[in-house]
Amino acid sequence: MDIMTTATVRGSCLDFAVANRDNGSEDAITAAKEMAENIGVEPVFKGTRIHWKRRQFGYQTEMR
Repeated sequence: MDIMTTATVRGSCLDFAVANRDNGSEDAITAAKEMAENIGVEPVFKGTRIHWKRRQFGYQTEMR
């Protein structure tokens, strides 16, 4: 790759990152649903997972 091609690709990557940050994942999910419908697959996506914080009892955290 030469310098001009590298600069162009870098600019495109930056534009993509900024657009993705602004629009969030809604556009990606919408595009994925459209693609799934086009190929004849039911668009079902997993929901968010609940993260549990592991808590310790006071006597387990003390150093012996």
